[in-house]
Amino acid sequence: MEELKLLSGLVKDLPNAAIIIIIAYFIYKAIIVVSAYGIIRFITQKTHDAIINPKRKEVDIVESLNKVTITAATGSLVEQVMRIQKDNLHYIHDADVQWLKEAIDEKEERERVKVEPVNKRP
Repeated sequence: MEELKLLSGLVKDLPNAAIIIIIAYFIYKAIIVVSAYGIIRFITQKTHDAIINPKRKEVDIVESLNKVTITAATGSLVEQVMRIQKDNLHYIHDADVQWLKEAIDEKEERERVKVEPVNKRP
């Protein structure tokens, strides 16, 4: 308690300009600490978001399918597209599209071989 009395006695003897300078200095220090904390928090939050939620490019396939008519099969079409997802994730990789392309190509090749007429005459 005695230190507080000594401190108030020192401040009382100081001129007004010195008191204003001391108050401004402490306000400046508080702003620096708060802004450094804010910058560190902002960087930490953005880094966390980038690691946990990587950016995904969402594509609207409606424009690509404008010339295709899908009649009453929308649910089953979406269900079949969802089957190609690996690890039950919510996005489709290029590897999934390549896998689907290979499956369709294989199916078309089997149907083509089945339909080709067998020419047994020499």
